[in-house]
Amino acid sequence: MIPLLVNDAPVYDVVNEWAQRTSIPGVRFVTDRNTFRWWSRLLWFFLVFASLVIMVWQISTLILEYKNYEVKTDVLTVYPGSLEFPEVTVCNLNEYMTSAQAQYGIGEPKSYKEFQTVAQPLDDFVTFTSFNDVQFENVSSAWIQVMTSFGLCYQLRTAAKAYVPGLAGGLNFAINLDQANYQPWQAEVGAALFTTQPGTPINGQVPFVTINPGKSAFVSIKVNRFRRERQKPWSRCKGEAPSYTNARCVDECASAVVRNTCGCKFPHDPLGEPEMRFCTSEDWSELPCSSLVGTRHSDTYAYCECDVPPCSEDRYKATVHEFDFSDSFLNDTIERANNNSSAVDFTKNYASVRLNFDNIQYQELRESKAVTLAQLIGSVGGSMGLFLGISILSVVELVGDLMLLRLIPRFCGIRKLHGLGTKTVNSP
Repeated sequence: MIPLLVNDAPVYDVVNEWAQRTSIPGVRFVTDRNTFRWWSRLLWFFLVFASLVIMVWQISTLILEYKNYEVKTDVLTVYPGSLEFPEVTVCNLNEYMTSAQAQYGIGEPKSYKEFQTVAQPLDDFVTFTSFNDVQFENVSSAWIQVMTSFGLCYQLRTAAKAYVPGLAGGLNFAINLDQANYQPWQAEVGAALFTTQPGTPINGQVPFVTINPGKSAFVSIKVNRFRRERQKPWSRCKGEAPSYTNARCVDECASAVVRNTCGCKFPHDPLGEPEMRFCTSEDWSELPCSSLVGTRHSDTYAYCECDVPPCSEDRYKATVHEFDFSDSFLNDTIERANNNSSAVDFTKNYASVRLNFDNIQYQELRESKAVTLAQLIGSVGGSMGLFLGISILSVVELVGDLMLLRLIPRFCGIRKLHGLGTKTVNSP
């Protein structure tokens, strides 16, 4: 037996000495010739190799899952005690009054002023309004005019809150549809009712419910609040409602195409020049504007880039429950009106609406990362510990001690093995 310094030891002995001292289970059993027979060491080799392959596959799967940047959605039901009321917009499906058109000689309005002239006035359309059972003496103090793709509509904005759900509170109003002034081509009768986050423009992309004449409607509403993940690359949203919504983006994009192609604008287009006239049926029947008629729902929208939702928005879902007016109510109402109207006239033109939350609660849908970096590190560490019984210190031991201090310097011609001291090896 000849004592040799570690600087003169063969590579095999250096690796074997490291394997006998490593904290990685199984490796010492593969290299220990003094304790285990060849077939036992071979068995341990296959066990360690199989565990290594499974561990690499598992870690690769975890990393690929992390690189997908998926999100998860947690749903939380919140009971706040009170809820902010949405903006309520009501539109008569009949845009123009025939009597006003005949009186002022306006066929299709080409400006906002002409729309105001031929549209149904507020005090004729909304005949009664109360909120939380407090009546407005003047409906014009509660409602404002707004231009929409349904024509001139009326919108209620209030800072008041709803404290009691159901029939006990909320908004209560009555409308007069005035069917005698409907256009001959207007096939449907009723009103479109929108419940939206304050500041949301009303257009054909926004969901609505219908109010039918001769009915007492209870509209129950629910609110969902979406809070989506904002951090890139997990984020699949942009902006915040109401400044950005899918419906607003698509409508503004299509409106821009119409302005540039036709030289006119939609009546509800807020981005067009104030002096630009409104498009009419004549524009849509002639080139170049007629080229958009068959493509407005396909080719035009392909350029809009409106395929992601806002990062934060409140959505209101409305459900209508309708009841018939009782005979006693109709008789009493007609008697008090004292205007020679009949029950038939009343049921053809009038409707009442009570709108409120079905419960003083909302659901918050909050997105977050499906796999965070901390979770990835924990899962990788768990796989390393499960399949090979190693930790981050074992990795440092493998890379730092074996590779950097032992093998790489030796392969580069540096005989001194740093940090190892001396070692006696058996030499025949």
